[in-house]
Amino acid sequence: MLAVIGLTRDQLVGRSPDDLGVITPVGSAALRAAVLGPGYVHGMDVQITNAAGDAVDLLLSVEELDIGGEPCYLVLVLDISERKQLETALKESEEAYRTLFNQAGDGIYTVDAEGRYAEVNDRFCRLLGYTRAEIVGARLNDMTMDVTPEFFAAIGDEMAEHGSVTFERQLRHKGGTLLEVEITAAPLGSKRRIGIVRDISRRKAAERALRASEEKFAHAFTANPAGIVISRVADGCYLDANPAYLQMLGYTREELIGRRSVDLGVMSPKDRAEVVARAAQQTSIIPFEVQVRTKSGSTVDVMTAFAIIDVDGEPCLLTMAVDITERKHYEQLLQDTNAALEQRVAERTTDLQQAVDDLQRASRHK
Repeated sequence: MLAVIGLTRDQLVGRSPDDLGVITPVGSAALRAAVLGPGYVHGMDVQITNAAGDAVDLLLSVEELDIGGEPCYLVLVLDISERKQLETALKESEEAYRTLFNQAGDGIYTVDAEGRYAEVNDRFCRLLGYTRAEIVGARLNDMTMDVTPEFFAAIGDEMAEHGSVTFERQLRHKGGTLLEVEITAAPLGSKRRIGIVRDISRRKAAERALRASEEKFAHAFTANPAGIVISRVADGCYLDANPAYLQMLGYTREELIGRRSVDLGVMSPKDRAEVVARAAQQTSIIPFEVQVRTKSGSTVDVMTAFAIIDVDGEPCLLTMAVDITERKHYEQLLQDTNAALEQRVAERTTDLQQAVDDLQRASRHK
């Protein structure tokens, strides 16, 4: 007790908790009320302030005794400050986990040892079209993916060796369609597994379109000194780009492919809508000038031409772009030079006219 409060025996004996100020009046009143009824209290959480001014969490047990005809209390004290800190940390950790679980942009699920869904987040439900009530308790095979016992065991062995495993799979949507996903799974305690599910349908479609475009245009596409890019008409997602286009904008292939031009800021939504409209209306390829934004944020003037092509049944925009920034610079420089020359000629003409006028005046005075 002395160690908990931080006082010596002489400082403690003969004084009440209220005199010492170790417990608040509210806490003191609550403790008295708990004891007065039955004459005892067992396992009551109380917070006191020690001699150093620090808060200390205690677990109190109090028994009312009669010593020499005088009512007294026997108090047993257990310092539970560390336990309280651990409980608080655990609660905060659980709240953080729950927030991350529910707000994650990827689907997350947990399964038990029998392969039954134990928990799923909102994103997982949206991906597959089910409600949480429909999924929780169901087996993997019953709802979303065909998993053999051998596959489930192999995944377990991989996780045991490496801690986690990432693999691609097709999940069945409630509507019957197959969704291409990438799953990262890991053990969750001794009896559960947790999986993070990322929709890679767009990426896989982009990869398929990329392979098709490479087969069709490989040599001319890659070696062309002009920038060439293929994007979907529907959303502007880049499917392929040649080295010249990547160099012009400053992106790597990994940074560009699978992303949308408006998301990267290469073109504004308004400019892209105009480009698509032009391409859809024109019967022949007509070049025109447009500005695009590079990865570094600078703008580039390009002479560009568009055509709508079909890639695996999907309307796509084939774009050829030539950087005319330097040409525009020299055109402006030429305009400025011509303007300066014209100004100088005008000034010289004025000076000569003034000289002629002066000579004429001088000859008349002779």
